[in-house]
Amino acid sequence: MTGSTAGRGLRYDPRWARARLALIEQQVTLDEACRRLEEAAARPALPPGAPDPWEPSRAEAERDAAAARHWIGELAPVVGDPETVADEHGRLPRDRREAFRCEFAAKVNAEVSGLNEKLPALRASLKATRDRRERAAAREELRQGTARLAYLQALPMFTAADMCSECPRPMAWHSTGATFCLETGAVLSEPCPSWPVWNAKITTGLARVAEMMRHKHQLPALDSVAQPLAALAAGCSAEDIIAPLTQAQAGQPRAPVRRGKRDP
Repeated sequence: MTGSTAGRGLRYDPRWARARLALIEQQVTLDEACRRLEEAAARPALPPGAPDPWEPSRAEAERDAAAARHWIGELAPVVGDPETVADEHGRLPRDRREAFRCEFAAKVNAEVSGLNEKLPALRASLKATRDRRERAAAREELRQGTARLAYLQALPMFTAADMCSECPRPMAWHSTGATFCLETGAVLSEPCPSWPVWNAKITTGLARVAEMMRHKHQLPALDSVAQPLAALAAGCSAEDIIAPLTQAQAGQPRAPVRRGKRDP
């Protein structure tokens, strides 16, 4: 498989689509690593001979940037133009972004309407309540609801171009990790659930939790033979790239890769 779109039309190719997602994920990873390096470079210089407390994080950012550049170099020729990759319904990324923009806007508008109805009732309930504990709980619920409403009303009007093509969230809200705001209940950033490395990390994490639970409850050991992280179809260049990518970045550098039967 190559990055050429000739003859593909809008036919869905799951391996091509997955390679596109891996490319996007690595581009976000590179952007974040470069931003961390820029922040490190902007810090005031330390006195000569003073230990640099930021050296480990700077070295980690350099490694992340180098790895992301490597994978981008591998994936970009395979993917070609990411905007020409159709999904299983034959929709291009631009079409999916518009649909997700509408979904995102509808969810925000529905939550705003709900809070506008709920908050006056909470205020009235707070005035009528005499019990100290009940008043404290009502006051906290009112505070949280008011902060959430202010946050939602302050959101900008996003366009289709601002949206992720794979989920109903703005692309700028995606990152390689998750951050939250307790005050407003907002998820400030998080990985796209469609990203291959993120999915591999979730799978790895669940496997580790399952192993800890097995030891805790002294359950019988599972098959000790290492299971392959991915089955690779012969001649599939996209999967040949994505499999070691997810192994390397999801915490399973020694996971075996099994080559499957040749595609028909």
